[in-house]
Amino acid sequence: MLVRRSSLALAILFVSSLAEAGTITAAQVESAVKNRFPLIEKAQFNVEAARQKRLAAEGEFDTKIKVKSANRFDNKYDYRDLETYAEKQLPFQGLSLYAGHHLGLGSIPAYTGKYETAPNGEVFAGARLPLLRNRSIDEARFQLVDADFRREIATVEQIQQTNFYMMKALSTYQKWKLAQRKLDARTALLDIATARQKMMEKQVRLGDVERIALVDAKRSLLKRQADVTDSQNELANVKAEMALYLRNEDGTSRDLTNEVPDLSIEPFPTSSSFKLKIEDLPQIAILRKSRELQDRAVDYGRNQRLPELNLAATTYHELPSSQPVDTTRLQVGIYFELPLENRKGRGLEGEARAKREAFERQRIYAESELQARLQQSITTMEASRNRIALLEEELKSAQIVADAERRRWRSGDSNLFMVAAREEEAASVEIRRWTAEYDFRAAEVEARFTTASFAPAE
Repeated sequence: MLVRRSSLALAILFVSSLAEAGTITAAQVESAVKNRFPLIEKAQFNVEAARQKRLAAEGEFDTKIKVKSANRFDNKYDYRDLETYAEKQLPFQGLSLYAGHHLGLGSIPAYTGKYETAPNGEVFAGARLPLLRNRSIDEARFQLVDADFRREIATVEQIQQTNFYMMKALSTYQKWKLAQRKLDARTALLDIATARQKMMEKQVRLGDVERIALVDAKRSLLKRQADVTDSQNELANVKAEMALYLRNEDGTSRDLTNEVPDLSIEPFPTSSSFKLKIEDLPQIAILRKSRELQDRAVDYGRNQRLPELNLAATTYHELPSSQPVDTTRLQVGIYFELPLENRKGRGLEGEARAKREAFERQRIYAESELQARLQQSITTMEASRNRIALLEEELKSAQIVADAERRRWRSGDSNLFMVAAREEEAASVEIRRWTAEYDFRAAEVEARFTTASFAPAE
């Protein structure tokens, strides 16, 4: 006599039989992705690269030691000229400071712009200050600003990548759970058909059942074996995809051959659990910071359209010597430059303005898209919740009908075709019920991604 049991109970027994196998939970998946997923690690390295770029930009303000040397020996002139000085550009108003030592000896032509010094040479110190172009911002200071913004953007992009790959991993995990449940349901059907086949073979040997009934039962058994094979193939493919996200400590993909997902029933969150705070979303933060960077680029381009007018002042003092010469002098100079077409400044400003507007348009669309995606996820969750309730009622009815049909068959009031059809229908309803739960969980994961609940922007 066949033992009455629902396919849900059989699925539980099937999972219990794999007690020795490891059970993977959603929390384990999240931990593996956060700590060992290569593409999130790549985003972390991008943050470090942005930090190093900032350090490189600071290099423009390094103190520089410079040496200039000129020596000439011919029939008319004989001189040696050596200038050694330190120069420091300050991140303030474009001001540069310099100080050093100059030594010029011998017969020096006036057109070199050098001055003959006493035997010990002269020391000098001075400053250069831009009055128009490069006063409020110059290329070196803009590179610092650019590096700061790109470091911030890289940091937010890391958060965005964490959210994205967490969503991908948990969506795949839900596919794994569905594939496992499909296999459990079809394995339960196969177990029923296998037990029935053995019983009927015994009845045929005793002459209680015609051999044609055994052939019909064999046909049903083969169909269910094929269904189980299909489910095993589907499960193997999902496991291969899941292994991309579950990593060992050394970063290699985890072998999931003897692993099963956690099939315990979790509570269903309500749609009110998901709130969209636009200002906290990394997707929006990236666009906002990109637009702010272009604001600064507009300022830089506008500044580069100004004429270049620099003021330089240098004081010289000859080192003590026996020569009765004036030991101190002050030299002041003005440098002016005006590019007539001024295409560089206009181009830089125009490019930055266009990029700024492009980022702004992208931000406006992204906000609308995120709101629409969250609403779609919530709608799917509510529809799936209602489907689950209906399918659970339908499943109870289908299992009752299947059990009744088996009793009728055993009493001779039905045939094996109707029994198999009722059992297949009950299994189909069960798979649809698990599919509805998958739709709910997939929409839930999508909603968590949309609201950046995996890793909120800082």
